[in-house]
Amino acid sequence: MRPGGPGPTWLWSRPFGGRVREAVAAVPVPLLMSASSPLTLETPFKYLPGIGPRKADLLAKLGLEVAGDILGFFPRRYEDRSRITPLSRVVPGEAQVVRGEVASVHERSLRSRKSIVEVLLVDPGEGAGFSSGGGDGALTLVFFNQPYIRDWFRPGLRLHAFGQVKSRKGALQMLAPEFELDPEGEEPQDGPSPHVQRIVPIYPLTKGLNQRFIRGLVFRLLEEPLEIEPGPHDLFHPGERGPLDSQRALHFPESWEDLAAARSRLVFDEYFWFASHLHFRRSAGRRGAASPFRVTADLDEKIRSVFPFRLTADQDRAIADIVGDLEGDDPMYRLLQGDVGTGKTAVALYAMLVAVRNGYQAALMAPTEVLAEQHHRTISKALEKHPVRIGLLTGSIRSAARKSVLEGISAGAVHLVVGTHAILQEPVVFRKLGLAIVDEQHRFGVKERMRLRRKGGSPHVLVMTATPIPRSLCLTGYGDLDLTVIRERPAGRKPVKTVLVSAKVRPRAMDFIRAELARGRQAYFVYPLIDESETLALPAAVKAQERLSHELPGRRVGLVHGNLSAAEKEEELEAFRAGRTHVLVATVVVEVGIDVPNATVLFLEDASRFGLAQLHQLRGRVGRGAHPGHCLVGVEGASLEVRRRLRVFASTDDGFRIAEEDLRLRGPGDFLGVRQSGRPHFLLGNPLEDLDGFQRVRKLAERFWAEEGNEPERARWRARIAAEASEGEDREVFVGLD
Repeated sequence: MRPGGPGPTWLWSRPFGGRVREAVAAVPVPLLMSASSPLTLETPFKYLPGIGPRKADLLAKLGLEVAGDILGFFPRRYEDRSRITPLSRVVPGEAQVVRGEVASVHERSLRSRKSIVEVLLVDPGEGAGFSSGGGDGALTLVFFNQPYIRDWFRPGLRLHAFGQVKSRKGALQMLAPEFELDPEGEEPQDGPSPHVQRIVPIYPLTKGLNQRFIRGLVFRLLEEPLEIEPGPHDLFHPGERGPLDSQRALHFPESWEDLAAARSRLVFDEYFWFASHLHFRRSAGRRGAASPFRVTADLDEKIRSVFPFRLTADQDRAIADIVGDLEGDDPMYRLLQGDVGTGKTAVALYAMLVAVRNGYQAALMAPTEVLAEQHHRTISKALEKHPVRIGLLTGSIRSAARKSVLEGISAGAVHLVVGTHAILQEPVVFRKLGLAIVDEQHRFGVKERMRLRRKGGSPHVLVMTATPIPRSLCLTGYGDLDLTVIRERPAGRKPVKTVLVSAKVRPRAMDFIRAELARGRQAYFVYPLIDESETLALPAAVKAQERLSHELPGRRVGLVHGNLSAAEKEEELEAFRAGRTHVLVATVVVEVGIDVPNATVLFLEDASRFGLAQLHQLRGRVGRGAHPGHCLVGVEGASLEVRRRLRVFASTDDGFRIAEEDLRLRGPGDFLGVRQSGRPHFLLGNPLEDLDGFQRVRKLAERFWAEEGNEPERARWRARIAAEASEGEDREVFVGLD
């Protein structure tokens, strides 16, 4: 991170664990700058003594460019080197710290022209005349191809060494150890060593740098009187350990308890910053006076008459939540999440009709043209007997039709607008936008959500997702939104049977598909790639269409993928909906937005290439009609670990359980909506694993922002935190704070 910049940069630390590869470096030089050039957090590493341009370039690969960057460069794990094992009690097979006296130094050459330096250590007091054959109280340090090391040792010199101890031909050896020389054989040396006799940090590395160099660099930097500004923890806990002392304890703790306390103090700051981000994002979503809508019993009855089915109890509860928001003075900012097939679209249509009846327009934005067209088709059919005009706006709409839709939107003649990102473009001007709905929220970032909102001043906002979200992620990543969950499926919706298909049982799976087609049903075959790849041995959809046409004679096999034009895609999909196409080969373009009740079989080829949540979305394409659905999951070539993951998917149709497993395996992605997979940007904390801890800090942050706090110190903090929290990738979110 950059000192004086916008708070923590939310970089996730490396996972704990892994083996350590140690190498010996030259004796470090002091890092103190001259009086005329004092060390500051902005001092580039290349200007520090003992660094130079070459090592500075290597440090830059680790994200270390100036001295202050060390404050965000935390160890990936620690080794307890605080206990010294006497040479007479060394145990082979374990990593240990030993202290001994050099008895002898030998160098020998190998046939490969490489050399070995062997340093015999004995317990202090045994003397240099101790037998070199080893035994009680003796250990040999072995260094490969480092002849210069011989000059560092002489008989009588005392040192500490750390490494893995091995037994070879009855003698104990420590290969390529880390060591610390006792100057002039005196003990103890001035000040503690960063390498032995303590809990030692292990850092991420890059080629050309070793642990000893990095550790020494961090140790000496943190010994300097660096000026670090206080963090939020200091505001709430004055008088406790400050930020610099906490940094020192996190890198070089005196005990495990000391490490835990330092970590807790710095995690508090991370949680507070993130809670402030959520607060501002929530405030931005509710900024401005809303346009309260009225929902009478008569209006409720008229809207419900649009649906040819009875709404479920969960849908009724969701509508009650939404109506409560729409009738309030503050803009609605709600997340509606529901599993595949739970009827979110019906709830969204209810809300849109409330807006229209109150004299406002409503917009529904979907991530793909396929889904937007599906929504437009569904809503148009439901309202075909009602005087509500619906406009479709996607990138492929022709200019004449587009002009007509744009004019209708600006004049208010188009009441409901369904579209893709095209809705966000400049020419789209609403006359009176009262409700903005974002479908499949996980496909959009925060910026898109806010851009749609700004199309209408302060419209109500409803965000929908068919990807069930674990509670922990909702309370963190979506903590700026009020939450409504739909779990109940409409009556008559049959579960989908899921079966893993190996190469051995594939012929039987194909026989089953032929039988389903003979009954008049239809089938999907979904593939992860469009064309064959030289690097990924995956079946390709275009090749599969040719093969299936031969394997299923008399059946029309269609093909749809993302490289087709919108017109070509729609032509293929319409043929499948109408039953003219019996088998549809597709890529993940059919993940959402395809509703063909007669399709009963879904074959997912090379399923290991899909995430669990994506597999669950795809499975929702079948079982949508009166006949049972079947999901066949191709696992040919999948590893045992992948098969275990796919067995979780096959064992349940509970999207929330699947989402929890997907979260565990893939990570939650960036909380602020920039990335959708990978670890979140936190240095030390993890709100998903420490939800209670995060919630406690979040409550403190919310109280802090709710209080007036006119005293100068609190006002200064509020101004600073507001400025820093409004910086970053999602700057657009914090309207009015620039």
